[in-house]
Amino acid sequence: MLKFCMKTVYLILPILSLLFLHVCPVVADFDSGVVAYKNGKFSDALKEWTPIAERGIAEVQFNLGQLYRDGKGTDKNYEIAAKWYKRAANQGHSKAQYNLGIMYNNGYGVEKDQKKALDWYKLAALGGNSSAQYNLGLMYEKGRGTDRNYILAKKWYTRAAENGESTAQVVLGELYSKGIGLERNNKIAMKWFLKAASQENDIAQFNLGVLYENGLGVVQSYKQALYWFIRAAKNGNLSAQNNVAGMYSAGLGASKNEYTAFKWFMLAASQGHPLAQFNLALMYENGRGALQDYQAFIKWVKLAAHNGIPEAQLKLGLMHLKGHFLPISY
Repeated sequence: MLKFCMKTVYLILPILSLLFLHVCPVVADFDSGVVAYKNGKFSDALKEWTPIAERGIAEVQFNLGQLYRDGKGTDKNYEIAAKWYKRAANQGHSKAQYNLGIMYNNGYGVEKDQKKALDWYKLAALGGNSSAQYNLGLMYEKGRGTDRNYILAKKWYTRAAENGESTAQVVLGELYSKGIGLERNNKIAMKWFLKAASQENDIAQFNLGVLYENGLGVVQSYKQALYWFIRAAKNGNLSAQNNVAGMYSAGLGASKNEYTAFKWFMLAASQGHPLAQFNLALMYENGRGALQDYQAFIKWVKLAAHNGIPEAQLKLGLMHLKGHFLPISY
């Protein structure tokens, strides 16, 4: 029997700053540094901006932090990056405050200190930085740098989500879907997943597929489930690719098509998805969607077993026990 990914999943990852340089027209020499930066002459930009940053201009101090963090125009140096971020952050620069929170949370250029990370995230979050709002919610949810507090986690996730942070929208939907720290409500979960899905967030799209597949907060619909799984699959979600394949193989939400199923299983399996590897093995074993190929079957069932799929491990064990395609081994 083919296996679906039935569990709603989401990822909570540290958000790295992807901030671009900001123009500061107050300082006359700043423009030449901007031109140098845009032309890839990072060492010239560093030279132009350093004396301006020393005069206390927060935007330029932040920019220097970016150059030292990324190793542009100089050797990568997290300690110097943190120094410039801190000087800008102390002047209320929210992006510098957020980046400093990242540095303390991970121990980049400073001693790792989640309490200080929390404090800097909080300042940036109060300044309207949606990424900081998300990270602050995460700190409260997981109890990092503070006691676990689902009320505050919800508060900051909601602020970030309302500010369009798709990762926060997914996590907020997940909390409502699972009833973690607040009352379970799949309709509210659906609302947040839809907002994130409209931004092409593949995890939200996958979660919507799960809701429709199981009739959670919506009228059950395999057609809608397949629609969302396909959108997530096209955005690179491996579990969605496995589920698209499974639905085509079973004829759920669309006409049964083993060739299309095989294509999607192969795509996910080739990228290391364990369930897809096991399902692909079954396709080869039974000649479904492709010619029967026992060598390919053995290859994929071994990979699935190695990657922790119990059914693959059992199948492989029985093959060794019976000497079926493999040497007898007890």
